[in-house]
Amino acid sequence: MNRKQSAATETAALIIPAVGNNKLRHETLQKFTLANDSVTVAIEIPIWLTEEDITALEEQHGIEVAPRDRNKPRAN
Repeated sequence: MNRKQSAATETAALIIPAVGNNKLRHETLQKFTLANDSVTVAIEIPIWLTEEDITALEEQHGIEVAPRDRNKPRAN
């Protein structure tokens, strides 16, 4: 596993224990990172994949992106 350290990850290690509630911890860390890390432009970006996209990614990279549930499509 490759680990990467930066000022952002080191600062996150200080913020996380300071906020007791997990939901608030996540939100607080996001706001802090966006405000203080000059290279962060977004924290979470939702993506929507079709069944064909998922299949292509799995075949190309030899991974399972989303588990299959019988014959039901994995994407909406």
